[in-house]
Amino acid sequence: MTDAVSPAEPYPGASSSVAATEACLARIERLDPVLQAFITVTAEEARAAARAADAAKREGRSLGLLHGMPVAIKDCIDVAGVRCTAGSSFFADRIAETDAAVVTRLRAAGAVILGKTNLHEFAYGGTTQNAFYGGCRNPWDTNRIPGGSSGGSAVAVAAGLSAGALGSDTGSSIRMPAALTGATGLRPTGGSVPAAGVLPVSPPHDVVGPLAGSVADVARIQAAIVDPEQALRHGVEPADFLTGLDGDVAGLRLAIPDDFFFSEADPEIAELVLAAARVLETGGARLVAKSIPGAAEAQSNLMPLLFVDAATFHRQRLEDNPDGFSIGVRTRLQPGLDMRAVDYARRLRWLEDWRARCEAFFRDEADAMITPTVPIVAPEVGDDSRLTEVSSRLSRFCWAWPAARMPALSVPCGFSAGLPVGMQIAAGRWRDALVLALGHAFQQETGWHRMTPGL
Repeated sequence: MTDAVSPAEPYPGASSSVAATEACLARIERLDPVLQAFITVTAEEARAAARAADAAKREGRSLGLLHGMPVAIKDCIDVAGVRCTAGSSFFADRIAETDAAVVTRLRAAGAVILGKTNLHEFAYGGTTQNAFYGGCRNPWDTNRIPGGSSGGSAVAVAAGLSAGALGSDTGSSIRMPAALTGATGLRPTGGSVPAAGVLPVSPPHDVVGPLAGSVADVARIQAAIVDPEQALRHGVEPADFLTGLDGDVAGLRLAIPDDFFFSEADPEIAELVLAAARVLETGGARLVAKSIPGAAEAQSNLMPLLFVDAATFHRQRLEDNPDGFSIGVRTRLQPGLDMRAVDYARRLRWLEDWRARCEAFFRDEADAMITPTVPIVAPEVGDDSRLTEVSSRLSRFCWAWPAARMPALSVPCGFSAGLPVGMQIAAGRWRDALVLALGHAFQQETGWHRMTPGL
C-alpha cells in the first residue's frame, strides 16, 4: 500500500494547475456537446484561479488540500455570480448571490471551480435526462444514461472533464451515477456536510458529497467540505478521512447479506461484487454472511417521505405553473401532495426503528457491509414517462443507508457487457473514514478505477 496522504499535503495534480485546468476545459469543449455534463462552464474564472494557484506554488505557499484541483459543482449548489438553474425552467436565469457553504470550503482548500454540472430536474430523478438542458450521456456508451440525479458530476469525473466534483444524494444520487459511469462517489454521514446554499429535496435526508476518480481524491474533497464542528462533536477530525486511508483492514468484519441485495442483482454483477469482496478478504478482512432485517423495506418507506418533502417545497409552483415542470418530474411530485399525515407519521416511526437496528448491527454484528451499488448496468436512454419505474429499480440497493443516515461509498469493481459495475461499502454513522479505507484498500489492489472510456 501507499503511504497515507498527509492532511497538509496539497493536491499533486498535473505539472501545474493551469495545465490541469486547460486540459479539462479542452476536453469539455471537445466532448461535452455529446455528453452534456455541464450546464454552465466558468472558463475564465477557472483560469484565473488556476493562475493564482500556480503563483502561490512558485512562492512556496500551499492553498490547501485541493490546491489547484479542477472541480465541478452540481447545479443545485450555489456558486456566487453564476446561475444556479437546479436543472429547471423556473430558475433558468437565477444568479446566486453568495457561495454555498461547501463551495466556500472548496475555495478555502484551493480548488479551481470549472462550472456547474447537469442534473435531473430539481435533483428529483435517476436518469439525468433533462428536458431543459439536454440529456446527459454515459461516456462508456452515449446511447445510455449516466444515472442521476448527479449524472453530470459523475460524467465529468468519468470522462476526464474534471478531477473531482460535488453531487448531492438524497436516496441514491451520488452512488448510483458513480456506479453506472465508473466513478468513485461517497454519500457522507447525514448531517456531516453543511447544506446552506443547496436546493433541497428532503432536508433531513439530503447530503452533499464528493465524486472523483479514486478514493484518495474523494477523501481529499470530503476532508475539505465536512463541517468540522459537527465532526469533532462526534469524535472525528477532518484529517481522519486522509490519515485513515491506509489503515489496516485485517480483522474487519464485512457483512455479505444473503438477501435482496444479491438476489435481485443481475448474476454477473453479483459475482463481480463478491469477487471484489474477496480482494478485501485477501487483505485480512473477514467476510460474514449477515443481513439487517428490513433492508428491503427501506425504499418503500423512505421514498414516499421524499415525495412529500419535495412536493411541499414545490407546492406553489405546482399550483401556479404545473406546465413549467417536465411531465416526468411533475408526475413524480404529485403523489407527495396526496399523502395522509398518519401515513407520513407511520413511515417516520419505521425509520426510527430502522436506524436503531442499523446502529446495533454495525456495533455488534459487522464493521461494514458490502453490496452491489446498482442491480443492473446503465440502461439505454428511454421515454421519460418511465422515470419512476427506471429510477426506482436503479436506486433499489441505495436506500437503506440514507434511511439510516449512514455513509456509503461506491467504487468501480468491474465491467458487465462492457459497462461499469459498482461495489457499495456502508458502515455506521460517522464511520466515513472506515468506508474510505476499505475502498482505498480495494483500489490499491485493483485497477478498475483507472479504466477510462474510449472517447
